[in-house]
Amino acid sequence: MWRGEPPPVTLFIMDEHDLLLRHAERWAAEHDRALDRELLDGALRLRSMHDGLAANRWPERSVTHLMLVRWPAHGPLDPPDVPSLIGTLETFWRFLRNTGRMAGGSADPASLIREAKAAGRQMVKACNDPANMGQTKQTLLFGREIGISVDDVLDADELEERFAQIADAWNALPMAERLRRSPSSSSFGSRMGQAMTEAAGHFLENGELPAGW
Repeated sequence: MWRGEPPPVTLFIMDEHDLLLRHAERWAAEHDRALDRELLDGALRLRSMHDGLAANRWPERSVTHLMLVRWPAHGPLDPPDVPSLIGTLETFWRFLRNTGRMAGGSADPASLIREAKAAGRQMVKACNDPANMGQTKQTLLFGREIGISVDDVLDADELEERFAQIADAWNALPMAERLRRSPSSSSFGSRMGQAMTEAAGHFLENGELPAGW
């Protein structure tokens, strides 16, 4: 039993998430199937954070949305290894179905795999198109273009310093150039993305994150 202050709710969510990944990894090893934990972890977190989808809920069209909307908008700046992602998702779906963990209303693994393969043919192009990127990702792309990356930051202070450098360079651009480099201001239906877009816009205008971030 917990003494004193109860643990944050996110602690239980994270533990459940990690436990599911461990079970999936074990099942994949036992059945000699490929599973990239980092890719799977990233995919599940994108769906959870931005779309409110549980890890075991995969309705029809959700794979297309993940690969052609959510990942290009809010995933890592570089496209994933698409064949590895598809193979990992296939393993995960079969794990969910074969262990009775797949949520009701989910499509069957064969249908999900067909959907993933169809989306996979367009995923790299979608991920590389700035029009598909959320504002935070567009900002990171601009930073990379001018030689300022956040990939190797060590702490929050260094991250804020890098963002400040990017913001200064961005604000020095003519307005027409800023508009050209920001083909989309959409959050692409993401609850988290809307908050992040607003925070990124505040940072670019004021050189600091909003209070509470």
